[in-house]
Amino acid sequence: MEKIFEIKSPFKITVKLDDSGLEIQRKGFLVASGQKGAKRMFYKNISSVQLKEGTMLSNGFLQFTFSGSSERSGMFGIMGLANDENTIIFSKKDNSMMQELKSLVEKKQPPEKRWSPDHTQMHGGKTCRMTSPVIRA
Repeated sequence: MEKIFEIKSPFKITVKLDDSGLEIQRKGFLVASGQKGAKRMFYKNISSVQLKEGTMLSNGFLQFTFSGSSERSGMFGIMGLANDENTIIFSKKDNSMMQELKSLVEKKQPPEKRWSPDHTQMHGGKTCRMTSPVIRA
């Protein structure tokens, strides 16, 4: 399975999914120099996926976190996340595409990494959909 998602605004980003992971490629002159090129992530290493949908007034984001890493929250809102190589920023028109991407990544995660059930979390005054861990005794 290979699936390609293309985000054109506010940054040009291509996300390619295959059977083992995903690759994020950023293009354009607005991309931070440390983020040019491709970043490869394996499903087995992703511990959570956080989605904040875009609105008429602000962009949304899809953020991947990994075991042992600290979740980055933008000190200056979403633009603070623009320098996070594990975050994809997108406009409102891409909300449904990013929901599909999130769902596909979560389905590909190994069972021990899957998070459930859904709950909401406040992020800078906005509600974000993310998942919580299943705690086993």
